[in-house]
Amino acid sequence: MIYVPASVDAEKARAFFRRRRWGNLFGALGLEPPTQEKKRGVVTQLPCMERVWVPHYQIDFQVFSRKGPGVVSVSVEACSGCFAIFQMHDALVEGEKEEETLPLLLDEKDAVMQGRKQLLQTIMRRRGQQGKPVIENTLATAVFYYPFWVCYFKRRGKFIDVKLQDAVSAERGGNRTKQGILNAFVAKRRNPTS
Repeated sequence: MIYVPASVDAEKARAFFRRRRWGNLFGALGLEPPTQEKKRGVVTQLPCMERVWVPHYQIDFQVFSRKGPGVVSVSVEACSGCFAIFQMHDALVEGEKEEETLPLLLDEKDAVMQGRKQLLQTIMRRRGQQGKPVIENTLATAVFYYPFWVCYFKRRGKFIDVKLQDAVSAERGGNRTKQGILNAFVAKRRNPTS
């Protein structure tokens, strides 16, 4: 398994989820104290945290501009389709992880199409017409895993919700990433062998 190593440990993640800010009235509406729930014979304690590994496709596109040929690497999250220019080549390591890995919801063909479309939109947003590269073809694709901390908690005393933290940059996870991770949890529960 190829992955980006996490730089945020469990203690830092716990402090992140319990931090005082305007959204929780500076701690007055923080995470509730732990409570036990029994659903379908399984006892869980909320709030709780776990680190999950979200699959991403790394796609290398060959581009051509006035400066000559080049390669642009992008990443497409395999759960939600989120796009980013990929610049973490040196951070990738290979090894085994015992924590939960989420299933691939996008297949490789759809990920390449999404990456090409989003890269084209990114190029077209640049100013000027002459320096814009043209996307020619796909050179390589690979799957790597990126870590997120997931905190499960009760919202308004009865609804279970999640908060995310990027386990590499220590920033809050976005809504699209949250929706993708929730979709992956549902897909994994429907098909436990994936």
